[in-house]
Parts: sequence; structure tokens; C-alpha cells
Amino acid sequence: MEKKFTYINAIDNALNGVLDEETVNKLNALKVSLSKKSAKTGEKKANPNDEPIKARILEVLADGRKSVTEMILMGGFPTNESGVTTTQMITPRVTALVTEGKVIVATEKGKKFYSLA
Repeated sequence: MEKKFTYINAIDNALNGVLDEETVNKLNALKVSLSKKSAKTGEKKANPNDEPIKARILEVLADGRKSVTEMILMGGFPTNESGVTTTQMITPRVTALVTEGKVIVATEKGKKFYSLA
């Protein structure tokens, strides 16, 4: 049984100065694969819940700066199947608002606080 020529084999060959046709083809295939993955990295699927959550975050921050936990305690956010709003549900939306320039973030003693820009 013949051993399969893997990406690891190709990298080892290249590091040892062996650039035969099989190695070059395998490395080109790896490059194409990595290029596709890196192109997809910036793409995010639109979530229909994003805009209402972002709007609620802006409403909550109208009262002054808050941490994500404090925002959740203010209420009015969607919940998961267990009926709980988690920081994992809110943090990406707050981060998106920071990126959009609508919210600013300040860190004090390792804790992030958000306020309207």
C-alpha cells in the first residue's frame, strides 16, 4: 500500500529543499485552500435578531455607560431556549456597534464599559 502524499509531506520536502512536481502541486493546493478560508473569515451571515438587539442596546446606553452584564439586567433582550439572555448574545452586537462608531468602549480594572459615542 502506497503512503498518501500529505500537506505535511509537502512542507517537509519544501523545508528540506526538495521541490519536485508533487511537492509544488500539493503546496499550490494548500495555498488555494488557505486563500478560500481566509476570504470567508470576514464574512458573517446576517442575523435577523441583530438590529432589534442593537436598537435595544442603544436605548439602554442612553441612560449612561454600562457593562454587558448591566445591560442584560436592564432587560428587554431576546432570550435563549432556557429563557435567559446571555453575554454571548449581547457582546457581538455591542462590538459591532463599536465598529460602526455608535458606541465607545472604556476599560477599567479589566472590565469593559460601553457608552454612546
